[in-house]
Order: sequence, then structure tokens, then C-alpha cells
Amino acid sequence: SKTDENILFIAHVVKRFDVIAIQEVVAGYGGPKAVIRLAEALNKTGEQWEYVFSHGTSSDRYSKERYAFMWKSKKLKKVGEPWLEKKYQMEVEREPYFGKFQLGKKTFTLVSFHAKPKAKQPETEIKYLKFLPDLHPNETLIFCGDFNLPQSHS
Repeated sequence: SKTDENILFIAHVVKRFDVIAIQEVVAGYGGPKAVIRLAEALNKTGEQWEYVFSHGTSSDRYSKERYAFMWKSKKLKKVGEPWLEKKYQMEVEREPYFGKFQLGKKTFTLVSFHAKPKAKQPETEIKYLKFLPDLHPNETLIFCGDFNLPQSHS
């Protein structure tokens, strides 16, 4: 539902970054279309951007959504295919989306996560993120997303 003006504003803000993670990509046709429109706007800024978006999360229809990663192809390389982590899909409403990238000789894995709303106590599912490093011991995990809690929350 983003207007062209919204897309241009977002592109102006994020163009200085090398990689971005997006949550709340609507699971239907409009969500991926908006990601493509953003990539086209970013490509007009002088850098080439690539993108990938997930399948819909396995949660119920109300909270089903997609994630996306976008990156400057001159700076980063995508390593393998990103995936929705299924390990705790019964414990979380929207499983996290993993994407592995290479910067020079170093690799890192972004873990994008959108927690359930504040009124549904997101801390009850966020606690499962602490187990993910043990599941991926050879990865440098960088957690990002919308945790629906203030930074001050324990």
C-alpha cells in the first residue's frame, strides 16, 4: 500500500546502508511488489541492489507475513539461499528469517525476526532466540527486527 512518495522516502533513508532487513512484508502479492518497487528506487540512486523475500511465515492467517533482505551487490554477496528457521515454529508466531552474506573474506548471518504484538507478551517467544546460536555454532549471527518491546525491557 506504499505510495511512490513513501517508496522514494524509504529509498532515500536506507540508501546509505549496505544491507537491510524488512519485516511485515504482506504475505499476498502486494508485499513482494513493494520490495521490488523499493529495489527499483534504490537502483536509481547509483548503486545496484539485490533482494530476496521469504515465503509466508507458518503462523495463522492473521499474522502471516513475509520478510525481505536487500543488499548492495557491489559490497555483499548472498551465500546460499535464505530460509525461515523452523526449529521453534510452534513456539513463535512468525519464525525468524536467516540470510547469510559475505563481505570480503568474512561471512555473517542476519536473523530477522518480527515478534508478536506487545499486548500478546512478545517476551514469551523472544526467549527462544537465545537458543539459535547453539543451533548454528559456526555462524556469526546478527539479530535484527521488530521485537515489540522497549529497549529497556529485560
